[in-house]
Amino acid sequence: MTESSPSTEYKEFRLHSNKNPDTFARHLVAGSLFGNQKLPIYPRLFMQKTPVPRIIAACYVSDRLCGHPGYVHGGLSFVLFDDIFALCAGMGFESGVAMTANMSINFRKPLLPERLCIIRAEVVRQQGRKAWVEGSVRSLDVFTARDMEKVSVANNSGISAEEANATLVAEATSVFVEPKFAHSMVSLLGNH
Repeated sequence: MTESSPSTEYKEFRLHSNKNPDTFARHLVAGSLFGNQKLPIYPRLFMQKTPVPRIIAACYVSDRLCGHPGYVHGGLSFVLFDDIFALCAGMGFESGVAMTANMSINFRKPLLPERLCIIRAEVVRQQGRKAWVEGSVRSLDVFTARDMEKVSVANNSGISAEEANATLVAEATSVFVEPKFAHSMVSLLGNH
């Protein structure tokens, strides 16, 4: 890779781990959903800016985020999509800020608690201040270290064997916009 060519590598990032402290307590996801009884660890993101913005996120969901007992509330999938899709869309905007204009979710199967979820997001189209983002949430089956030894690491598409065998929980399509006033907004990220 030459110095002038853009990187197509994924870079690891911990969602909200470097959030501006002034905004942390007021942020819906970071301020109310993170904690030992809910989302016990910051979701781990792998972000790719080129050739198109993409994010792969891994997030553990506890049993304290249920609607009906034994089933995670569907609103959590929406909130996770919204947060991760906004980051994905924002990677394509000069300001780095994206706000939801529209989102449609198709739920495929219930999300069970105490599972690791994989959330994928990709900008499929961008035009001016609009970005169309699509993605999915998959729930990994419970597995042991011995189970992992029996499967290959990834298939030819780069998807892990665990994700390929995971349960498709939901798929979403959305439109995000870069607000005209984005440059006057307080950045949610402390280093942005």
